[in-house]
Amino acid sequence: YFFPYALMLSVAVVICQLAARLRSEARVARAGERRASTLARIARDLSSVIKVEQVVSICRDAITPLIGAQVVLLIPNEKDSLVTSQGTGPVDLSVAQWAFDHAQEAGLGTQTLSAADALYLPLKASMATRGVLAILPAGERLSNDPDDRRLLDACCSTIGLALERIHFVDVAQDTLVRMEGEKLRNTLLSAVSHDLKTPLTAIRGLAETLERTKELPEAD
Repeated sequence: YFFPYALMLSVAVVICQLAARLRSEARVARAGERRASTLARIARDLSSVIKVEQVVSICRDAITPLIGAQVVLLIPNEKDSLVTSQGTGPVDLSVAQWAFDHAQEAGLGTQTLSAADALYLPLKASMATRGVLAILPAGERLSNDPDDRRLLDACCSTIGLALERIHFVDVAQDTLVRMEGEKLRNTLLSAVSHDLKTPLTAIRGLAETLERTKELPEAD
């Protein structure tokens, strides 16, 4: 029965290969669905934030479990010097500042300052770079999966846009406060000038009358 045996063996090998391929495709599909749903959730959450602290919370709760590494958000101050929004993690501010100034990735796994213990990704937005995202791996290396890296880049872009929106919200609020202050100042000056107008007019009239004392009776 050599021929039936060979035929059955060939069919079994083909079925096993097809089953293994289907299992692999199913794993890839599940991973892709997980990444897409995570990115959609992050984008939805970031669309409503109005404070930097909320962005930090989303990075910690969503991105950290996704990539299996600690995430630290660094944002610039008034002098464009980066400051960490979290007091944890061995963050190298000099490497992060380079990534921010040059709008390029640096640190672990890159061609620039690769001796660093973390990966620093600039958070680029439409107008400017709004900060740096530091990725601190749990082990010695980060994941080399291209899909994970594309997901991380998409998250950085979304975070950068959220930080830019928060910046312009703060600018709008400051402008509104200045406008209200100017309006209040003008109202106050108008009220003061109106209160002074009547007595000043009376004083001016009396002064003009005193200039013509020769024409007035002594009693007046």
